[in-house]
Amino acid sequence: MLHQRHQKGAEAEQALVTFFAVAMALASMQRATIAILAVPLQALLGLTMPQLGVLQAAVLVGYVAGQVPLGFLADRVGGPPVMLASLVAWSAVAAVTPLVGAARPAARLPLLVGARAALGLCQSCLMPATSAMAAQWVPEGRRAHALATVYAGYSLGTVAGLLLTPALEAAFRWPAALHTFSVAGLAWSAWHWKRLPPGCLTTAPRPAAGALEQGDHAMDVLAADPDVWTASGQRQRTPVQVLLLCWTHAVIGFGFFALQFWTPMILAERGVGDLRVLGLASAGPWAAAAALSVGAGRASDRLQAALGWPRLRARRLVQGAASMGPALCLLPLALDPRALSPAAAAACLTGAVASASLCYAGFHPYTLDVAPRDAGKLLGLTNSCATLAGIAANVLAGVLGARAGGFGAMLGLTAALYAASFATFAMFARGRPVVL
Repeated sequence: MLHQRHQKGAEAEQALVTFFAVAMALASMQRATIAILAVPLQALLGLTMPQLGVLQAAVLVGYVAGQVPLGFLADRVGGPPVMLASLVAWSAVAAVTPLVGAARPAARLPLLVGARAALGLCQSCLMPATSAMAAQWVPEGRRAHALATVYAGYSLGTVAGLLLTPALEAAFRWPAALHTFSVAGLAWSAWHWKRLPPGCLTTAPRPAAGALEQGDHAMDVLAADPDVWTASGQRQRTPVQVLLLCWTHAVIGFGFFALQFWTPMILAERGVGDLRVLGLASAGPWAAAAALSVGAGRASDRLQAALGWPRLRARRLVQGAASMGPALCLLPLALDPRALSPAAAAACLTGAVASASLCYAGFHPYTLDVAPRDAGKLLGLTNSCATLAGIAANVLAGVLGARAGGFGAMLGLTAALYAASFATFAMFARGRPVVL
């Protein structure tokens, strides 16, 4: 009987990880369309670089608005139903976005900005719902691999979006990609409406086996710590830890959103003009990110299970690589991006994006380690900081990209932030429990 329950639990976990990974891929495909279509849309709408930065940031304005509310909702009703409903919503929004092309020219940009903001609002569940699902359905010994797999879906979706969008645009004009990916999202949600594990859409969630219970410790490296517990046995709030997590995620978001939205423009600046070649070159970093993040998730869990590493040490090692890796890879681009060949620039961007994806096996499981009962709320809070940083990154990239130095100053700032994040996480990540 115990074996049967374990088998059913493993099957439910796998089904949910698969559903979330594909939903992540569909979300990133919708975002990637505008990243790769920025070149033709800039000509079609007559956009300046700062205006293009506003368009790129619009999706993040909506994205940040729903983070905390949907994080609370995911903790209360469960991550799977929140993700399923949001998938339907953002697919519907993307399907009607091309209607802006029928508006009068002066209204097209404001309508497109509004449509992208609505898409971001509908997608604001992504990280809070994923974190809540992992806390509720995945045992802590497998969370690094599960989270890395889900977020690898996002990277692979970016690859698919960057590769398919140019082909669809060439054959059927620019709205075709949005319509195709919208139909795929609605079909995936309809397929899983009755096929998700029993109870995940209707039963009140609870932390998965191995999650933190009152009186236990969030990290297996900690002894009883009087600074963590009150006299009544309740966990104390730890504002320093919350600030650390918000800062770390803000840096992750700054680099992630800048590289996701502006990689095609950086390569176009280096002379890659053909849209299909640009899509292929821009997809490479995200394919590498997907492979590396899944491998890092497996390795992180194995370091603990097979080699007996303390969980905190494993998280610090992986997150350290997720910070210093992109900092070092971006340096050549920051010093003189226009001196590099297109191939060299693509190699630097690939290294930066791939190494930054290690955060899915470092930072993200760390947040579950310290706050399994408040996983959705905590990710909603920290990802709000990440999204605000991403908005700033896109606006700043648009302004700096229009100057004589191109994107060098922007990439130099990004590298410096990654290096600073490496130092703060190494110094202050102590694994103390967090309660919100």
